[in-house]
Amino acid sequence: MNRLHVFTLMLICLCGTSVFAQQDPMYTQYIANPVTINPAIAGTRMTTNLTAVFRKQWLGMEGAPTTATISYQTALNKNKVGIGANLVHDRIGPVIQTGLYLDYAYHLTVDQEKNRKLSLGLMGGFNYYTFDLLSLRSDVPDDDILHEEVNSRFLPNFGFGLYYYTPKFILGVSLPKLLRNSLSNKENTLTAEDKEERHLFLMTGYKLELSEKIDFKPSIIGRFVNGAPASLDLNGTFVYNDRIWLGALYRVGVSWGIMAGWQISKQLFLAYSYDFNHKLIRGSSFGSHEISISYDLKWNQEKISSPRYF
Repeated sequence: MNRLHVFTLMLICLCGTSVFAQQDPMYTQYIANPVTINPAIAGTRMTTNLTAVFRKQWLGMEGAPTTATISYQTALNKNKVGIGANLVHDRIGPVIQTGLYLDYAYHLTVDQEKNRKLSLGLMGGFNYYTFDLLSLRSDVPDDDILHEEVNSRFLPNFGFGLYYYTPKFILGVSLPKLLRNSLSNKENTLTAEDKEERHLFLMTGYKLELSEKIDFKPSIIGRFVNGAPASLDLNGTFVYNDRIWLGALYRVGVSWGIMAGWQISKQLFLAYSYDFNHKLIRGSSFGSHEISISYDLKWNQEKISSPRYF
């Protein structure tokens, strides 16, 4: 195995908190657009919503992850049913994946008086993987990898989620992909792991009213993947007058970041986050940037869940 092969394996391994921990894209602003990981959240905003997210991880490092996501969700049948769709394009070095998943959620009222609800969600779709080895550069003359063909895989999958929510509290669990599809052909010996691993997501959050205009929203998101240590994000966000929010994130043992958001109008929301690098790559990168924009198309719905999440 030459240096190019070694570099590729290292890049794949580094993209998560440990080996193969980031087969699915990683976001800092999960809590602002959680429908990407839990189909049961579709329709909880009680309106039609479009959200776009762009993330550039480890800026300045060649082959670092780049992710773009477009999410859609709406509520039907007097807000008892939610449907949604997520289109994701993710690239890590020579590995490219494009996924399209559809969501269906049914919302049950647990306590009408206190507005407590439980949502059950299903999702189904596919990922299209491309291993573009021809895009790699080698310093070895006549390297045989330059003659490798592009390997593509069409991988259908499905998953489910549960989501309990009130005006001040959320608790969700989801398995977005249940099938462990093969990622490589039998003759491919480049990768050490050739399966889509199941990712279990747990999330919870609470809204504290500090004053008439200031709320504090702590939240936690955990990721659990076979063969890798658990990943845990601790978030804390201050919201002023339901319009401006400032927060911070600590990804336990890995990195930390800052976040800011602006409710420009009743329908338009813009957010930005910056992740500081892990000390092992601090000298090779300028951090990770993520920007999201969300727009609510109110149409004939009664109201919009405000502000932005629980």
